Amino acid sequence: MEGGNGDPGGINIPTRGSPNSPTVSTLQGHDTNATSLMWAIYLIGKHREVQEKLRREIEEIVGDDVNRAPTLECLQALKYMECALKVCL
Repeated sequence: MEGGNGDPGGINIPTRGSPNSPTVSTLQGHDTNATSLMWAIYLIGKHREVQEKLRREIEEIVGDDVNRAPTLECLQALKYMECALKVCL
């Protein structure tokens, strides 16, 4: 016997709130991203020399104006940052 939505067990499973809904899909990976970022910050924090290299690279490329938002070009030029994050992940 088939249920109302094609389920062979005869049980109607609502599609609202299901894992395929846009809301659930948007939230997937939130904990994974937060944990990865936390791990990267922890590892960078344990290595003072890495912190200093990252700080210097950011100052050279982005500048020391804290009110200036980095551009996409600035972010793409942060090669040491990219390597450090890849090692953490």
